[in-house]
Amino acid sequence: MVLRGSDPSWPEAKKQLGDPNFIQQLVNYDKDNMSDRILKKIGSYVNKPDFVPEAVGRVSIAAKSLCLWVRAMEVYGRIYRVIEPKRRKLAEASSQLKEKQDSLQEARDKLQEVTERMETLKKQYDEKLRMKEELRKSSELTQLRLERAGKLLSGLAGEKIRWEESAGILETNIGFLVGDCLVASAFCSYMGPFLSDYRENLVTKVWLPEVRKLSIPCNPEFTVSSFLAKPTDVRDWNIKGLPSDNFSTENGIIVTRGLRWPLMIDPQCQAIKWIKNMEKGKLKTIDLQQYDFLRTLENSIQFGTPVLLQNVQESLDPSLAPILDKAVIKQVED
Repeated sequence: MVLRGSDPSWPEAKKQLGDPNFIQQLVNYDKDNMSDRILKKIGSYVNKPDFVPEAVGRVSIAAKSLCLWVRAMEVYGRIYRVIEPKRRKLAEASSQLKEKQDSLQEARDKLQEVTERMETLKKQYDEKLRMKEELRKSSELTQLRLERAGKLLSGLAGEKIRWEESAGILETNIGFLVGDCLVASAFCSYMGPFLSDYRENLVTKVWLPEVRKLSIPCNPEFTVSSFLAKPTDVRDWNIKGLPSDNFSTENGIIVTRGLRWPLMIDPQCQAIKWIKNMEKGKLKTIDLQQYDFLRTLENSIQFGTPVLLQNVQESLDPSLAPILDKAVIKQVED
C-alpha cells in the first residue's frame, strides 16, 4: 500500500487485492519515480526480521510474492539512486560524443574535399611542370638551331660574292647558248675520227670564226670540254681509267653524249678498261666469234643492260644492222 500511495490498513489492502487489475498495476508500476520518502518507509518494513519471503510464505504464497516484489522495488530504488546520475552522465556523454562524432565527420568531409582539391592541384602542377620542361627543351633546341643558322649564314656570307659571280657568268653564257650548242653538236657528230690537233684547228680557226661571221652569239672562250662535261664527271672518268689529257676527255664526251653507238680504236686497251669500270657489274662483253653473241645481245636489249662488242673487224655481221641503226621496237604487254 505504501508503494501505491494508499493507506497501509487492512481494509484498504482487501480493497486493492480485490481489484482485477491489481497484478497488471504491479507490473506497470512506475518504479523509476519512487520518492525518497516512500523508499525510506518501505525500507523500514524490509528491515524487519519477520518481513522475509520464507516467513511470509509460511502464511501465504500470494503474500510471499508481494514480499518479493516489495523487496525488489526497494533494492531497485536504492540502486536506481546510484545508477541514475551515471545514466544521465552517460546520456550527456553520449550526446557530446554524437556531437563530437558529427563534428569529426564534418571535419573528415572537409579534409576529403581539401585532399581531393590538393590532388587536382598536384596533377595540374605536374602537368605545368611537364609543359615547362617541354618548353625548356623546345627553347634550347630553338636556340641551338638559331646558333647553327647564324653560323651557317656567317659561313655562307663569304659565298655571296662567288654566287654573284657565278650568276653573272651563267647569265652571260645563256646569251652564247645558240652558238655554243651549234658548235658542240657539230663536234659530237663529226670530230670522232680526227686527232686532237685537227679538232682544235677546225673548231678554233674554222667553225668559231664562221659562227661569229654569221652574227650567231658564241662564247669567245668556248671549249668542248667545259661546255659538254662537268668537272666532277671528268674527274670520275679519270678515276675509272680514262686518261686525263684533253683528247681523251673529248673522246669520253663523244662516247657519252653521242646518239650513235661509238666505235673505239683502242690499241692500248685504255677505252675498254674505262668502259668496264664505268659499267661495273652490269656490262656484257661479246665477240663476233662467239656462237651465242646474238642471244646475249637480245637479252641485253630486253633487260636494258649495256653490251661491249670487242675485236670488231672491217665488216660486221648483217644481223647487227638493225641494232646499229637503232631499229628496235618496244613492245608493251597488256
